[in-house]
Amino acid sequence: MNVDLPEARDIGLARDRIATYRRVYGLIRTKSESRDGNCRPVLQAGSSYVGAATRPPRPVSACIRASSNPLSTVTPIGHRGQLDDHWILSIAGVAGSHSPSWEDTMRTSIWRNTSIFCLGVICMPHAFAATPLTSEPVELKNAVKLDTGSVPSANGAELWFGTAGNMSVRNTSRALLVPVLPERQKATGAAVVVAPGGAFMTLSWDHEGMKIARILADRGIAAFVLKYRLDPTPSAWPEFAKVMRARMSQWIGKPGQGLNIKTPDYAIADGIAALRSVRVNAKRWHVDAKRVGMIGFSAGARLTIHITTQAAPADRPDFSIMVYPPMEKVTVPADAPPAFIAMATDDPLSGRAGFGLIQSWIDARRPVELHAYQRGGHGFGSGTPRTTTDGWMDGLLRWLDLNGFGVAAPTLQ
Repeated sequence: MNVDLPEARDIGLARDRIATYRRVYGLIRTKSESRDGNCRPVLQAGSSYVGAATRPPRPVSACIRASSNPLSTVTPIGHRGQLDDHWILSIAGVAGSHSPSWEDTMRTSIWRNTSIFCLGVICMPHAFAATPLTSEPVELKNAVKLDTGSVPSANGAELWFGTAGNMSVRNTSRALLVPVLPERQKATGAAVVVAPGGAFMTLSWDHEGMKIARILADRGIAAFVLKYRLDPTPSAWPEFAKVMRARMSQWIGKPGQGLNIKTPDYAIADGIAALRSVRVNAKRWHVDAKRVGMIGFSAGARLTIHITTQAAPADRPDFSIMVYPPMEKVTVPADAPPAFIAMATDDPLSGRAGFGLIQSWIDARRPVELHAYQRGGHGFGSGTPRTTTDGWMDGLLRWLDLNGFGVAAPTLQ
């Protein structure tokens, strides 16, 4: 698969960009350029890089070579039954993301190499086949059922995959809400429903869910991670890959066009139910029912946009946070809540059709703040090291304070 990596000024930045693309593109095995020992194994047996990933172990820099070739060449792995092999990384070159063919190259590479694109996580179908399945994470024991029903034509049991702290899930059929509460002495009274991304076919549970919630709770904000219902997918990974590939072919248009994404009605119902649950249980969770917001990533951001702009006023969040969302123009109500938007300008999806989402809030004369970062791509979660996306949540917290949502309410102390 050919992937145009953003420009790297030093080996350290290149290493982190590689880690980012491993996270975004999923679990991949790359071929060694030579057998002369210049390219050493960088991932040990049993490693999994689906969903959120930490940077690969060193020595990644040993595999970075200067080259006039602007593309990096990687090869998707086949199903091996178990991860008993070393993983070799071979980089043919590092090029700027400002190439005119950036979007076309990425889109063409994805389809030609039978890879699949999930908003929030880009994954290889072969990688999924080798990804160890696992039981649901322990935090679900404390989850609150939302009683919004099941998915029509649900396709078997939920499939959790990845490793501890790096979990994703698909085929969710019933919605749950996982509270992640701050220490009482830190609590500000603010609350946020967290909606991970994943193309409405998967949820990047840890990378865009639990990790975000723990950061917010550490800053005194009660967070509630939403396991919303997803579109049913085939249980077998090869069939799942075909379905995902077909969907993304329909969703992604030509450069300059928006994304043709449909937000499932049951996901919308789950988001609304989550906001209602937090408000109804405000006293139990020590939050202010008038300071309940929503944060969504990628597909979760689209869900957040839909609820913010189309739900009944009583069901809207009090503030909305959209991270690498679709940027198409929408109709914003005259009483819409304040919005905070974070994205990277090298994101091949967000901003494909300009910045209409921002203009929509401006046209409605509603408060909006945009943080657009030079590098970060799609799916940077809480931030990518060595880029300015690392620390974007600090800006979010200042924005919450500016709008009166992050300041502790005396009656809740």
